[in-house]
Amino acid sequence: MRHTLLIFVITVISVFSAYSQEKVALFDAFKSADANAISMYFNDNIEMTLPNAQNFFSKSQARGILADFFKKNQVTDFVVLHTGNKENSAFTIGNLKTVNGVFRVSFFARKIPNVAKKQIYLLRIEKSLESEK
Repeated sequence: MRHTLLIFVITVISVFSAYSQEKVALFDAFKSADANAISMYFNDNIEMTLPNAQNFFSKSQARGILADFFKKNQVTDFVVLHTGNKENSAFTIGNLKTVNGVFRVSFFARKIPNVAKKQIYLLRIEKSLESEK
């Protein structure tokens, strides 16, 4: 019984550790404005809302739009405000600090069958009210 419990605990810790590492890598990609790294987490089709675009896009279109946004808004920092997880879904809300002000970033991900990691299906980057202060 103890052996089974120990294996279970080690498995749970491994799963959470792998997920935490993915989140850290994704957050670091926002800090470094790396559209290619961020798009690795995109679903094949993603709903995006940015100041210069709002629609459903393919993964490659979304990557290009995000890269264009980063070119126009040099990132200085990304601060995570909230994260949540429930079964096969996750969300993150954060502030993306740029030379042009602060943007509120929200993204939602879900587990897709036969895919190892959760994939972002909705990304919003909107001018934050903090920028207007």
